[in-house]
Amino acid sequence: MHDVDIAVRLRRFEHHDLVVRKIGTLSFGLYGCVAYLARFGEPDVESGCPGHQLITLLGDEEISAQAAWLAEHAGRAQVVLKADSYETQHWTAYCGGGLALLPRFRADAEPALRRIRTPTAVPGAEIWLGVHRENSRTPRVRIVLDSISDAVRSRAALLNPAEPAGTPA
Repeated sequence: MHDVDIAVRLRRFEHHDLVVRKIGTLSFGLYGCVAYLARFGEPDVESGCPGHQLITLLGDEEISAQAAWLAEHAGRAQVVLKADSYETQHWTAYCGGGLALLPRFRADAEPALRRIRTPTAVPGAEIWLGVHRENSRTPRVRIVLDSISDAVRSRAALLNPAEPAGTPA
């Protein structure tokens, strides 16, 4: 039996032997734990967040629009952790470790985290679905692809909420 690889990622695939499609967009915001903000104060995003701690993604500096936004708006903050996942960033921010760019669908629902008002919106990330070309028309694979796509699209308002730039909920 041939293994089937289906992948979902936050940037377009670069392999030519894949069939890919964009299935949505994921919104991000800059967050800090309520206790962290009480201790360090509101960050001055327009001045680069001096005096604040920052949690970033490991190896993301050269590839993501979110990392470029963070470098521009929080470049004076001290990077205290380079995490290998959004999950690690989320829990580190939740525990008061610093400011982090997090997916809004999750962080907005967390009472201990507060989205920081920003002068410009944090860029979103496109959600891409990919499968090996030779497997893309297999009926059981099509069912899984369509299920993933439908699940993401049905949650579009949650994953990419519409609101004016920089306006926290």
